[in-house]
Amino acid sequence: MKILTNSLVARAAEIHERCIPVDVFRPATSSVNLRAVRRAREWLNDGHGIAVFPAGEVSHWRRESRGVSDPPWSPLAARFALHARATVIPIYFAGSNSVAFQLAGLVHPRMRTARLPRELLNKQGSTIEVHIGAPITPSEFEKQGSAENAIAYLRARTYMLRHRKPTRGSVRSSAPRVRTPSTIPGETSGLAAELDRLAKAGGKVLENNTYIVLAEQGKNIPILLREIGRLRELTFRAAGEGTGKGLDLDSFDPYYTHLVLWHKQKGCITGGYRLAWTEDVLPSRGIQGLYTSGLFRFAAGFFETLGPAVELGRTFIRIEFQKDYAPLMLLWQAIGRLIAARPHAPILFGPVSISASYSRAAIELMVEYLRQRRLRPDLARLVIARRPFRSRLTRDNEIRMVVACLREIEDLSTLLADMEDGTDVPVLVRQYLRLGGRIAAFSVDRNFSNVLDGLLVVDLRETPSKLLSKYMGAEAAAAFLRQASGARSA
Repeated sequence: MKILTNSLVARAAEIHERCIPVDVFRPATSSVNLRAVRRAREWLNDGHGIAVFPAGEVSHWRRESRGVSDPPWSPLAARFALHARATVIPIYFAGSNSVAFQLAGLVHPRMRTARLPRELLNKQGSTIEVHIGAPITPSEFEKQGSAENAIAYLRARTYMLRHRKPTRGSVRSSAPRVRTPSTIPGETSGLAAELDRLAKAGGKVLENNTYIVLAEQGKNIPILLREIGRLRELTFRAAGEGTGKGLDLDSFDPYYTHLVLWHKQKGCITGGYRLAWTEDVLPSRGIQGLYTSGLFRFAAGFFETLGPAVELGRTFIRIEFQKDYAPLMLLWQAIGRLIAARPHAPILFGPVSISASYSRAAIELMVEYLRQRRLRPDLARLVIARRPFRSRLTRDNEIRMVVACLREIEDLSTLLADMEDGTDVPVLVRQYLRLGGRIAAFSVDRNFSNVLDGLLVVDLRETPSKLLSKYMGAEAAAAFLRQASGARSA
């Protein structure tokens, strides 16, 4: 390993042999600096590692950022990596130099540089935090398109490491404690009988060898509904969410339609979803009859702009089954069948949750990404959060600069996993975005462990047909698109 670094720092005896010195007092095109660059490139091409500080100088107080930060990074490091198809590892060093160092730089940059050896020595006996990020593969770097874009992406990945959550075992959740009873007793008697009656009454939506999915209004399945409320609370509580009550049930449950996923061999509810068609609720109950009205204030014209739609929410998969892909897939296929049966209502909407157990930086990163990349502006103008989300990061424009480098949801997931000890974008957020989901607003739900709810809207007429076929079946998807598109043109 060699370090491409300032010639003054390279004089330190302890690291001299590891350094490829650059003279910062001479132009980049000077022979001594061109020689250093050539030597570094050859070293890298020979299969060795090289450490580069892409700013070319030490972090210092800058008026633009109103704090201590790097000046713009040179794309030279990106060119090194792209040319050699090298894997890049971002590393963030926490801390800063002394006030005297910063003041010297305000007088003249060379005075700041001249103090570097002293700043290096005065760190003796102190602890410096070093955050090492996940490797960035050559293909990940290449898809940025240019050295300039690649270095901007690398800077974003590096600077977000300062917000990294401690590793599991040492982490203390930032989410508020949920006041919960020590146990939530289950009541299995009567579940199978009520489910059997529902199936015989035509409530079955789909079935395979392991599972059956049924649909019914909550008021008609009181025993199943109580168990749904119990399992919701246990599931959400394990994710740092939940109501804090023994059962997660509310005044909307009796008249909302519930999808019940039942494991036939184990005789238990495995998961569930809650749905309501706006055409069924609004005429008789008004906007306040929708669960989302407790989170958002809808202006006149919102639902006219939205069109006939289905509100989705309260999704859960029982904890023991969350590693299995089948339960969520079956619930989505069941939703697909219900939507296909009423093609004149092709819009899905509802709150999608971002847990407060994410770090503040991770939450703000997701919010800004969704606002920049997936906003539905015509609806955003017609809705206001009851408890708006406020950005609190002190560094001006930091999150915006990071998001500008994230071209796809996978880029966001990679960055979050690096910051959050392997946890990336919430599964449902990613799923709705794949369907073409757009965001209209964000609201903090104080009654649900302070989760952040995004009002997500999906127009299934714009969902890729291949993906729609996965949930509805090819023939049903084609028929749905014909009828739904016809309803729009009419």
